Amino acid sequence: MTTKELLKHVLQGFLVLVGDYRGSHAEMAGYVNKKTGQAIQYVRGIHVVECFFYDRVDRVLLYE
Repeated sequence: MTTKELLKHVLQGFLVLVGDYRGSHAEMAGYVNKKTGQAIQYVRGIHVVECFFYDRVDRVLLYE
């Protein structure tokens, strides 16, 4: 991948540049469908990263 292609993906929102990766974990999540009453469960991945925004460092949670 060239620099131009990488920049294109970042600007389109397909890639996120991360300042510091802190870790990941998976958890079970779910909800109840109000129309059918059926419980829906799924696995959610959570990634913790730290990014530098202007003059401060901020923690960001990314859900997958």
